[in-house]
Amino acid sequence: MDTILLLFSLQCALGGLDNLWHHELEVDLPHRPGATVELLLHAARQFLYAAILLAAGWSRCQGAWCVALLAMLAAEVGITLCDFVVEDRTRRLPASERVLHTILALNYGAILACWAPLLSDWLRAPTALVQDRHGAWSWLMAVFAAGALLWGLRDLLAALRLRRPAWQLRPIQSGSTPQPRTVLISGGTGFIGRALARRLVERGDKVIVLTRRLHHGWDLFGPAVELIQSQRELDADRRIDAIVNLAGASIAAGPWTARRRRELVGSRIGVTAELTQLVARLRRRPEVLVNASAIGYYGERGEDALDEDAAPQQRFISELCRRWERAAAGVEHWGVRVCRLRIGLVLGEGGGVLPPMARAARLGGGAVLGEGGQWLSWIHLDDLLRQILWLIERQNLSGVFNAVAPTPLRQREFALALALARQCGTQVHLRLPAWLLRTLAGEMSDLFLISQKVLPCRAEAAGFRYRHARLDQALADLLPSGPAASTTAPPLGGSPQ
Repeated sequence: MDTILLLFSLQCALGGLDNLWHHELEVDLPHRPGATVELLLHAARQFLYAAILLAAGWSRCQGAWCVALLAMLAAEVGITLCDFVVEDRTRRLPASERVLHTILALNYGAILACWAPLLSDWLRAPTALVQDRHGAWSWLMAVFAAGALLWGLRDLLAALRLRRPAWQLRPIQSGSTPQPRTVLISGGTGFIGRALARRLVERGDKVIVLTRRLHHGWDLFGPAVELIQSQRELDADRRIDAIVNLAGASIAAGPWTARRRRELVGSRIGVTAELTQLVARLRRRPEVLVNASAIGYYGERGEDALDEDAAPQQRFISELCRRWERAAAGVEHWGVRVCRLRIGLVLGEGGGVLPPMARAARLGGGAVLGEGGQWLSWIHLDDLLRQILWLIERQNLSGVFNAVAPTPLRQREFALALALARQCGTQVHLRLPAWLLRTLAGEMSDLFLISQKVLPCRAEAAGFRYRHARLDQALADLLPSGPAASTTAPPLGGSPQ
């Protein structure tokens, strides 16, 4: 029995890692719109594990009690299979989560194989629930069972809260404006897109969201926006004043294998081509296309200060951005003004990189990546939204704009500022060497290790002013529970509005 309890301990440790790492730090599942079914499945599985662990650690289930135990073991398999299907339909799992799920499935199979002879004997014995202690193993199973029970209750409460759609939990108040615009947003259910859609509706504009996941769009916006799955659903006579293209598969969702690279390129070029087709057949052309890109365009640049004229490099991330921008520029053939936004690291509530980074910092998991001397260029979500709206309204502006705050800083300074903002001490003790990140993530480690000191020269020269020009201002706004850091780099240009 000791071997079985050892395997159960491994299962609990790996399951806890999966919950903490993937469900909490990466996707914040308890607050994720559309995660109700997945959370209910997780809660049911946690409750089953609590009962199974207590049975394994403290008793010998004979006869009918063994039948009940076998039913719980089989139910765990069924719930896990359903969970796999739901996860594939509702969110993109990173490679690390798929690997961990495979290990958990194999380990569960090992538990069943080792336990099968004992269960067979218990099944033939007279019905009885016999106390059977195993020393320290029994107490360890009790601890794991308590943890599973508490985590299951948490998932259940989160699922019940999410039964109400997000647009009812956070109602969208439609505003009014003398000259409302109709804005089409592709990628409108993503982190930036949903914030932009809400901002537009609240100021009185009409919003059309192009999305492949209508149910997710309805959960986010309800009747406040119009949802379409294809540009062909729009008549040629339809008036569209502006298009904001934010669509594209997540760049950090998995290693950049050949297949993944094709998906990253295709998801961006494909949607942009679809928008070009829409512009071509509309009788009244939109005034402007604001197309997202990224500062990854510039590649690894060391200590160079980068304005919008800096050249790309021969790297995958640079080529991806270059091809996306070139596809968007094709809309200019139809007389549409095109603004290309090279966006830095976006800091905001409810999504993006900040929530998992802040949770990791609070748990002591904030880290210096590599040497920590690489420049990191960031922007507050509010300033990014304001810049998008500013470009829509400024009819004399077109071309490339760096969507970053005017004060880049080194990665080690960013990690320290975040730790201070979360009141987690005055030092960052965890360091992840560059070789380890490159071994684990391959070329995708460029996202964490390359140095990009990007400045918003064109936006500032044209009169745009930042509300959150320094990291201490941004973190004080986004993480109000503690004092923000004062160790950020000095402003490198611009001033807060």
